[in-house]
Amino acid sequence: MYRVAGGEVWPPQTDQQAAAFIERVVPEGLLSLLMAEQSLPSAVVRAIRGFQALDRTNRLRAHAFADSLKTVVDLLQGEPIIILKGTDYAYRLYPAPHLRPRQDIDILVHRERATTIASRLKNAGFILHFPAGAVARVPAYHEAVFEVGNATVEVHHSFIQRARNRIDYAGVWERAKPWSGFDSRLLQLDDADALVYHAVNMGSDQFSSPIFRHLDVWLMLRNREELLPVAVDRAREWATSRALYGALRQTSRLFPEMSSPAVEDAMRRLLPRRTRDFLDRHILPDPWLRRRYGRAGQLWRKFWLIDDGFHRAAFALYHSYAVIAGRLLEMRDQRSSL
Repeated sequence: MYRVAGGEVWPPQTDQQAAAFIERVVPEGLLSLLMAEQSLPSAVVRAIRGFQALDRTNRLRAHAFADSLKTVVDLLQGEPIIILKGTDYAYRLYPAPHLRPRQDIDILVHRERATTIASRLKNAGFILHFPAGAVARVPAYHEAVFEVGNATVEVHHSFIQRARNRIDYAGVWERAKPWSGFDSRLLQLDDADALVYHAVNMGSDQFSSPIFRHLDVWLMLRNREELLPVAVDRAREWATSRALYGALRQTSRLFPEMSSPAVEDAMRRLLPRRTRDFLDRHILPDPWLRRRYGRAGQLWRKFWLIDDGFHRAAFALYHSYAVIAGRLLEMRDQRSSL
């Protein structure tokens, strides 16, 4: 973070350098993680004195998320649920849940139960939203978004659009294990599945990811490099090799200590050299620059982060269908509400 803020050699020596550092830490959502460090330089200690309220807010937010998740699990008692993404990582990877920034709660349910579960949530009074636009109204869309208490809950039946890969969800459910968080009724992904899914999720955003998502990768692999061969095989099976390669490449750029022989070998096994060079030069953004891409640039990068021509074509066809079908459903809903 200090390098991103323009610093050179840690730690900052002046109050001005420390203030510039904190100005980048806060929007990245990493203030509480910084404040948990017991041996901060004196200039940084002075710079964070005015941010105690934000740290308390992060702690309260973590409690609010836990309450909303309990509400959903109580309502859906008996439904198998896998906890995903930030809420899982907050308990799986971090020493305290408020240290992992989160915007929402993500859960995975069985695809054949998704419609029934959405109806149960709506009947309980929770409001269904469509932040992704009209395409989110199509039943094949991978998630339904509800407001539950003080949190947004995204109910997935798939990680992302199924046309983009060949993820074996039956295997995902078979390998899932009891969650290491506060509610044993929930499940969590197998460790290798979690790493590959996290990479898929980062790839869906074309790796324009906040730094804490790369920190997640680093924490998943810290003293756990034996996961890499399994994750490589899983990514190949799921047709998500480019996503896992991108996560390893980008994270090792930010965390040089992750450029180990095991990580380098995993990247070589995932993709041929020509493909790696193409992604490095033309698709994966420089993690040290904050570059904005227009919609055309986003789609271009999204397209080439899909593993093969078959899945690229399938995703293009699905997206065209979803846009048209979603708009028709949106028009129908608008007429019925009049």
